[in-house]
Amino acid sequence: MNLVKKKSLTYLTVVTVGLSLFLEAANAAPPVTENNCKSRWTLSTTNFDFGSFSNLSGTNTISMNTSGARTASAGIDLVTSTTVVYQVTLSNSLSPSCGTFGLTLDWNVPPSDLTGLGTNITISNVRAEYPSGTFNTLPITISPATLPITIPFEATITSTGLQVADTYFSGPFSLVSTQSGFNETSLDATATATAIVPLAISETVPMDFGTVAGGPAAGTIVLDTSGGRTTGGDGQAMAVGPGTAATFQIVGQGGQAYSISYSPGVLDDGGSGTAMTVDTFTDTSSGSLPAGGTENFNIGATLHINPNQAAGTYSTATGGTPYTVTVNYN
Repeated sequence: MNLVKKKSLTYLTVVTVGLSLFLEAANAAPPVTENNCKSRWTLSTTNFDFGSFSNLSGTNTISMNTSGARTASAGIDLVTSTTVVYQVTLSNSLSPSCGTFGLTLDWNVPPSDLTGLGTNITISNVRAEYPSGTFNTLPITISPATLPITIPFEATITSTGLQVADTYFSGPFSLVSTQSGFNETSLDATATATAIVPLAISETVPMDFGTVAGGPAAGTIVLDTSGGRTTGGDGQAMAVGPGTAATFQIVGQGGQAYSISYSPGVLDDGGSGTAMTVDTFTDTSSGSLPAGGTENFNIGATLHINPNQAAGTYSTATGGTPYTVTVNYN
């Protein structure tokens, strides 16, 4: 009986020691928790495209926001065209919550000057919009709750002098995301901007309403684009000295659409006569430059004669105000 008890005690001792060792091992090695996603990240990007513009002279800037809208300094003529915002999309194919562990976004290769046939166009103030409504230069730290996430960028380009017409390209640039020491780089992207021939406009034949007369009431003389005159009210067009429509010439980028706007002018005799207004302009412009880039067109207008208009020679050069013709690319 004594031997049996000893064996039983020995058996119990071994079991107790084994259980103690097992518990100690479990306490020393807790379950592993995920704290980064390593190479599961993927980055995709789009190119910057600042669209088309012309620069007559001086140093001028174009800024594009994260919606693709552009603003420019006074020396730039922005041309209606498609713009593309540079943006990076970060995703993770294995864990959509991977961003919560946080990562840093920085330039792998930063954007460089845009080069073409003319002076280099510089790019600056490249800033990421993250979080929404907040703009920061890289590097930035992000920790999105869910993936994928797209981060757009804004930037400014600077054109110096009469920019030679051409499409200007930057060198390839790319981003790198870093999480717990593991890096993922984006594909190369570029920035582009297209400079076109600046618009120039000149008067080749001045406008002339010819010899006219008024009466006790106000009147009008309508000069059409071929030089013909039509009277209204007490306005009278004399047969002496027929009217002449103005002729202007536009020079610019062939095939490019444009628009024309006017402001009124004033004719005065420099003496006792009451000044007469010229407005309500018409023209023969086509709205799009031909392939050669040069177009001639005529302009007509309406002259407003005052009641009892005094006789005299009325002009924009004798105390009057020239009318203006403004042409802009569309």
